[in-house]
Amino acid sequence: AASKAVGERLVIAAVRRGEVSGLIARLGMVSACSRTGSCNETDFVSRLLVGIAAARAFPETEVHHTMVQSVPVDVTAAALCDLCVRGPGSGEVLHVVSGAAPQPMTALREALLAFGHPFDVLPVVPFSEWMRRVRLEAQLSLWPLMAWAANEPEFPIFNRRGAHLGACCDHVSPATGAALRRGVDDDTLHRALRILFAASGRLRWDALRALRCHDSR
Repeated sequence: AASKAVGERLVIAAVRRGEVSGLIARLGMVSACSRTGSCNETDFVSRLLVGIAAARAFPETEVHHTMVQSVPVDVTAAALCDLCVRGPGSGEVLHVVSGAAPQPMTALREALLAFGHPFDVLPVVPFSEWMRRVRLEAQLSLWPLMAWAANEPEFPIFNRRGAHLGACCDHVSPATGAALRRGVDDDTLHRALRILFAASGRLRWDALRALRCHDSR
């Protein structure tokens, strides 16, 4: 975070001196490709989905619990390309983030059930029980990222930073702007799930295991 802040200050200073034209594009969470479903199997969103499957249950949540907002990687790339051509050169700060309304966790559960195996049965259990299952069944995927919440009374609250898409859509193509406002829909989620899980329904643990070994060094 500190290096990003320094980089932004250097860009803004250069713009003010008239040496360059440029802008600051701040990216939010980047997720699976909306066209192919290709994704990073070791990022937080992927590991959360894998962990839910491994726990074979869904945590009890309230209305204020929402899924992590993200933008498909191809949409992010399109937005950055558009900003290079269409964007202001006065050092303006633009946020390349999802413009969709936060998805309630209950809606995520419905989308997972609609996908099918390995989410055929996804009972809702108290958060403490879900964390117990995550610790026992998702030690390589989700537990390393969620262990800090083991003693919390409820599911974590995401999307607190509050960055807004705002003026970014004024400087990208209409198609890119629409995709940014759409964010990650159920079709994109299902494409990503097909990548995350092999045809047999077995989890792809290889990348997760390698990351876990790296983290423990």
